[in-house]
Amino acid sequence: MKPRLLVALLVAVSSLALVACEQAAGPPPEPAMIPIQVEQAIRNGTREPQVLTLSEGQKLAIGWLYDGQRVSRNFCTGTAIAPDLVVTAAHCTQGARPSELGFGVGLLPTDPAGYVGVRQKVEHPSLDVTLLLLERPLTEQVPELVPIAYNTRALVDEDEGQDVEAAGYGETYDRNRTGRYFARVELERVSEAEIVVNGNGQQGICFGDSGGPVMWMDPDGAPRVLAVESWGDPSCVGRDHMVRLDTLQPWIDAVARGETPPDPCQGLDFLGQCTAEDVAEWCQDGQLRQRDCKALGTTCDFVNNRVGYTCTCGDLTYYGRCDGDVASYCDRNRLVQVDCAERGLGCGLVDEETGYYCTGEPAGEEPAPTCVEGEALCAGDIARVCLGGDWVEEVCEGEGARCEEDAQGARCVSEPAPPDEEAPDAGADGGVFDGERPDAGAEPEGGAPPAGAGQVSGGGCSATPQATTPASLLLGLLAALGWVARR
Repeated sequence: MKPRLLVALLVAVSSLALVACEQAAGPPPEPAMIPIQVEQAIRNGTREPQVLTLSEGQKLAIGWLYDGQRVSRNFCTGTAIAPDLVVTAAHCTQGARPSELGFGVGLLPTDPAGYVGVRQKVEHPSLDVTLLLLERPLTEQVPELVPIAYNTRALVDEDEGQDVEAAGYGETYDRNRTGRYFARVELERVSEAEIVVNGNGQQGICFGDSGGPVMWMDPDGAPRVLAVESWGDPSCVGRDHMVRLDTLQPWIDAVARGETPPDPCQGLDFLGQCTAEDVAEWCQDGQLRQRDCKALGTTCDFVNNRVGYTCTCGDLTYYGRCDGDVASYCDRNRLVQVDCAERGLGCGLVDEETGYYCTGEPAGEEPAPTCVEGEALCAGDIARVCLGGDWVEEVCEGEGARCEEDAQGARCVSEPAPPDEEAPDAGADGGVFDGERPDAGAEPEGGAPPAGAGQVSGGGCSATPQATTPASLLLGLLAALGWVARR
């Protein structure tokens, strides 16, 4: 196992151990494999909005998708941003013909105020967003319905931290809580193509709410749809990832006008291509991305179906190098670059096995050696040897153990047992340590990780007398990886 991968795995195991300890100290967790089967739609939600004010007509703009045959069979949420235009999530519509889809409005899917079929669907080429053009305007059937326009103001970091409103018609297993609900969530983070909202353990978006809106009030006091639900935490009260709509204004407006929407990726998918100028191009987060391989001293080439076209390694090896704060190394013929400064670290030599990567040392600097390589000496009952410019110590333990220096260096030795006495049992407490590393302390395959990089200290949980089993670790891992689409 490669050391950099080992570091990442140790970080994951450390997180699992912390989760296991927290659960052991509290009440028994819910079954890990069925977290999305909750007893309500928007979890801990309310019938009325909590963050913004919506008229009864605006509430009707939030509706549900159905399979085109049974209006009451809702499976996703959507919002009418115009009388005949609905925005929802692409994973809700993929593989379905427009004639198989419909949009209903009202408080309860079993008692719709109105519904209409879909004449055309337009899925974004790379983001989890779909626009549905309806067979006729909803306002013809439901005159009181008032569409909620989407947000066109560019979101900025300063928008983070405020409360926003989520809504949806998630599937329910409680007959007393069905239909449309609202939830207050925090706008936690703004990124290039999405926002992340957090229910902070109180409320949140749940199974069946995919495609539903997150809304806020604009400076003029009008509600706007910021983003649509894509995927999130199966607890339904944690973090959820929403696709921003303000960055998609040219695409949305073109669809609304009946035009062919522009494709910012120019027909490319995530696999991409290489240009004649040795530039790798690919589509990511709905945007065309480029990397000048020639400027990096490498060439552009196809790696595999998982990576696609990208800059290959040239003369760079897995050992890597530092380019200022950036660690560059070769991983399976793919150039990997990590900006250590973004992590508050510098780039440096971790060790001879790992190579160059992010360290706590300032960029371009290596720690000054504290000893001469290979030097060995005894300090009382401690054997010291200089490796990698620093001292490595071994405490001589056991009855009669001492440190001795000779032509070979410094090492721990033990007095032989008296002729008429048995030697101490090496497996007993206080047994003889013969200078070799015991099996229980062996370094993991591929070499030890750099100091402080995801290492776990004390893997057990003192709050519970029961040891963690492989099955419970597996369930914990599944839960840790349990981000789900909300369909």
